[in-house]
Amino acid sequence: MALSLNQSPVLAADFAAAPNETPQAQAGLAAQIEAACARVPPLWPLKNFVAVNPFVGLSDRHFLDASLLVRRVTHGDMMMPRSYYRQQWQDGRIGESDLQNALEQARQTLPAAHAEALQNFSVETLKAALQNDEKTASDAILTVADWLDAQGGAQWRAFIVDEISKWCSAFYDEGQASWRMPWRGEPLFSAWKQAARRDANPEMMGLRGFRSFVAALPEDASATIEAALQILQVPAPSTADFLHRQLMSISGWSGYVQYQAREKGLYGKHDDSLQGLLAIRLAYEAALFQNVNTPEMAASWAQNVAPNAEKSAVAPELLTTHIW
Repeated sequence: MALSLNQSPVLAADFAAAPNETPQAQAGLAAQIEAACARVPPLWPLKNFVAVNPFVGLSDRHFLDASLLVRRVTHGDMMMPRSYYRQQWQDGRIGESDLQNALEQARQTLPAAHAEALQNFSVETLKAALQNDEKTASDAILTVADWLDAQGGAQWRAFIVDEISKWCSAFYDEGQASWRMPWRGEPLFSAWKQAARRDANPEMMGLRGFRSFVAALPEDASATIEAALQILQVPAPSTADFLHRQLMSISGWSGYVQYQAREKGLYGKHDDSLQGLLAIRLAYEAALFQNVNTPEMAASWAQNVAPNAEKSAVAPELLTTHIW
C-alpha cells in the first residue's frame, strides 16, 4: 500500500506550542537523553581505525539484558541462530551434561526476573526448543520512517539517512569537498538548521513545508528533542530506548560523532554534538509524522508502535538461546 501525505504543510508551530515541562521533568528528560547517547560506541575514522567493543555502552548490563536491548533497538542479535547450536549438538560438541551445567549456571547468575522464568526449564525442554527456528515477536522499536516503510510503497528510512549523511559529510568535511559548508563554525544542530532551511529536497520527496518547519524549530537541540517526543507521543518510560533507536538508525554517523566528542573530552573540551544529531533525526521524524495523511494512521502509531518501547520481558526463545 502506497502512503499518501498531507496536502497541507507540516507546522513547526506545534513545537512552539509544546507545553513547558516542570524542572523535574526536564531533568528526567536530560537524563534519558544522556543515557541514550551513552549507549552509542565511538567509531574511529578509517585513517586511524581501531578495534572497539560495539557494546561498550551496554557494559553495565547483564549479557541477556544487553541482548534484549540490541534486538529491540538495532533489530539485530548478539547470539548465534538456533541452527548453529543444533549443529553443535549433532556434532557432539554440546552434550546433556553441558546443558545441565549451563541451566544451573543460568539459574544462579541471571537477574532475578529472568531466573524466575527458568523454573520450568529442563534439559528436555531445551532440546525440544532447539528444533524450532522460528523467532518470537521481538517488540522491535520503530522510528516513524521504519513504521511507514513497513506499510509498503515508501522508502523514508533510506531518504532520511541520505539527508542526514549529506549534511554530516559537509559539516565534518576535511578538505575533500569542493564546496565548504559556511556554517561549520556553529554547533552541528545549528549548522544543519541553517542548511536544511534552504534545501528543497525533502519537499520534492513529499515533506511539504519542510523548510518553514525547520526555520521555526527551537535554536536549542534539547528543546527540539523535547517537543518532538511530545508530538510523537512517546511514553515517558520508553524515552531512552526510543532515542537509542533514533541514533541507531544512523549508527555510522552516531558512532563518528561520539568519537569526535570522546577525542575532545580527552582535552577537557565538552562536545554535545551527539545530542544535536539526535535532534536532527527527531526533526525529520516529527515532520514525517505530521505529514501522515489520516488520523487513523496517527492513532495506529500511538497504539501499536510507540508502546512497544515499554516492553522489556525476555522472550522464552531468547532465554533458551542464551542457555544454549
